[in-house]
Amino acid sequence: MQRNDKIKSGLLLYNQVYPLRIPLLLSIDETFKQHTLFNGITEGLSEISCHAAALSFGYSPHAPHSHKGEHLLILLSGNLNLIFMDELSSDKLKSIPIKKGQFIYYSSYFTHAIKTTSKAPANYLIFSWYVGLKNIASFPTFNCFNMFDKIEYSDFKNGFYSQDIFKRTTGYLKKLNCNISILMPGVDYKPHIDTYDVAIVILEGEVETMGQKVKPYDVIFWLRGEHNGMQNIGTTPARYIVFEFHIFNKVLTGKIFNIFSYLLTRLSEKGRLKRKLKKFFKFFK
Repeated sequence: MQRNDKIKSGLLLYNQVYPLRIPLLLSIDETFKQHTLFNGITEGLSEISCHAAALSFGYSPHAPHSHKGEHLLILLSGNLNLIFMDELSSDKLKSIPIKKGQFIYYSSYFTHAIKTTSKAPANYLIFSWYVGLKNIASFPTFNCFNMFDKIEYSDFKNGFYSQDIFKRTTGYLKKLNCNISILMPGVDYKPHIDTYDVAIVILEGEVETMGQKVKPYDVIFWLRGEHNGMQNIGTTPARYIVFEFHIFNKVLTGKIFNIFSYLLTRLSEKGRLKRKLKKFFKFFK
């Protein structure tokens, strides 16, 4: 099995660049197509995955449902409606419009669906993650943010600028930090080591990291505890969005525990664990 196959199969993740070209095209008879970039385990996260998708006008990929993991949905092109449960509403379902350049965070077990409202297919990117065997303190909530707020070039120092979008504690994370950064042509973001996993989506321009050229809308994933850095090798400013996954120290249990947790979740989702337990207890009757 090649290294990329191992990554996609849900094994340990590595520092990696995942190419993604937009728009994702649909054939005449397709209404939805999903493309997995990665799905695996880190030292601090029992699972983190990333996939891109294209969705045709008027369609939803699924009915309103919920997930164990927390989510970030980044709309790269087109328009969507986020459909969600509202216990205070008489019909229980509400929707809000999501436009290109916006992204949504929503917690685990938040009941939701999406539907394309633009004539052209919507293209979007989703990150999902969880820690441990069950959620520790999550509430059904979501927030919508903008990726393309105006940044004044006068704010730059040494060819680099970073603007925080949010810093928040979530059900699984001590902190989920998000910022928009801009790196000017020829400028390095010096090699360093972070104490958290990092996901980066390039929005504009071109950078180089790990010996690879990275273009819009490629995804970079850096593991905690490993060297990372980048350089703007293009002729225009490189703009990118950064997500930092800071974990609670008490759940820093390492890769072995997270592998076990990941496999147990896979068994549970497919109904296999329940059948195995029934057979086990039946044996002793």
